[in-house]
Amino acid sequence: KDTYRVQVENKTDVEKVMKLCQQKELLVQEFIPEILTCGEFSLIFFNGVFSHGVRKFNVTGDFRIQGQYGGKVEQLELKKDEDCIIKHFAETVLQQTPFQNLLYARKQLTSCGKVC
Repeated sequence: KDTYRVQVENKTDVEKVMKLCQQKELLVQEFIPEILTCGEFSLIFFNGVFSHGVRKFNVTGDFRIQGQYGGKVEQLELKKDEDCIIKHFAETVLQQTPFQNLLYARKQLTSCGKVC
């Protein structure tokens, strides 16, 4: 709900977002075009330890990856060693966060290149 792809040059888009800001809190993030072609990786950590990962992608061409918009999910088979680029990157980001001893953390990223 209330998920939009907005272009800052479009006055109507900006007005829509400004109106929503008056009604509720929003999470605004930059659109990453690789989401359309490669999808998004979610890596899940419990107590700072990697648990599992998934790749979420859309098969209809929509930018949203939720199931109601044509999104699909597949389990990631990540190598256990440090050669897995996205796992190593997510672990590094987690270590550098100002919040430590997190019970749960999810790192989301995208890559169209080699991931493991």
